[in-house]
Amino acid sequence: MNSEAPETSLASEGLTRRQVLQFGLCGGVSSLLLGPDLVEARPLLSPQRIPHLQGISDIGSMIQGRGWAPKPGLVVSATSDTVYPMLAPGVNASIAQKMVNSIMMRLSGKGTPAKAWGSLFGPGDRVGILIDSVGAPRTRTRKETIGAVLTGLRAAGVNPNQTMIWCAKSGYLPRIGLPINTNRPGVKIFGADQMGWDFRVVLKMKSGLFGTKLPLSYIVTTLCTHIINIATLEDHPVIGARLCLAQQVISSLRGGNYLERRWGGVGISQVARWKIMRQRFVLHMVDGLAGACNGGLHTWHPQIIMAGTDPVALDRLAFGMIEDQRQKLGKPSITGTRRTPRYINNAAANGIGIANLTNIRHQQIRLK
Repeated sequence: MNSEAPETSLASEGLTRRQVLQFGLCGGVSSLLLGPDLVEARPLLSPQRIPHLQGISDIGSMIQGRGWAPKPGLVVSATSDTVYPMLAPGVNASIAQKMVNSIMMRLSGKGTPAKAWGSLFGPGDRVGILIDSVGAPRTRTRKETIGAVLTGLRAAGVNPNQTMIWCAKSGYLPRIGLPINTNRPGVKIFGADQMGWDFRVVLKMKSGLFGTKLPLSYIVTTLCTHIINIATLEDHPVIGARLCLAQQVISSLRGGNYLERRWGGVGISQVARWKIMRQRFVLHMVDGLAGACNGGLHTWHPQIIMAGTDPVALDRLAFGMIEDQRQKLGKPSITGTRRTPRYINNAAANGIGIANLTNIRHQQIRLK
């Protein structure tokens, strides 16, 4: 572990711990001009040196205390022909709720939604919900999906005041009709660019003579004890697809969009394997009520929601769906080109999850 001292403290960033925990801070972030070469990626501060992470080794010990161990290779999906048909003006919220609840009950093995959500979350938890707000208009994380997750968290006893909806940049939130709320009662809604950056945990990059460091968001290191990551079903012109692994990394780093400019998402898996990332991101979902491909020019409605604790398996199946749709449109396959999302197989090689289709267990639920 690198013993280098943190270069920027909470105080030097103009933030107090109380300000961070009360969600009352607002800060600007300047853009980074980054060099072309990715170098060693590792945290400067071990998770064991962050007080509330002491004694936690990985995602397993984070959630096993409530009786639900991680399930590598398991993906549960729910589909319905009536939740968001192609010509429908919007999503049927009640069906979306049933889809999410059915998935959680199957994942947890519990008989009711409250017990299912309670097997992973509970009173005292500070839960973040990371959403995708940058894709094609019909494929951004749907408010109905977010609402279904919020309902589940409330059933598990999570305090709405300790629940946070967030994305990379606050300016994107109005696109899906979410008003920013950093300090009023109720669910907090903000961008990572508002909440500050923890320079104790950085991605080291080559840039110019001295290089630069991309710090991790305080949302990940300080504000949240658990994070639910809701990605969407859309291809990407450089990294192939911006699925769960890519979203959690790109959204959590200042200047993380640099990794979107590297063919195949090189570097994403290096950050995803950080212990603190695996501790925080305990549930991954793909909101596939609508999907997009060919640069967002074509939208289709698979009317599916997928979830699991293994982001690698989830991304592998979701990317397969995108490739199948591109084939139906007569578009060339992404696989085998420089756009191939190599970060998925790289993450599997780093022990984050399972990418081999023969070892992935996909349990499908069909709703009316």
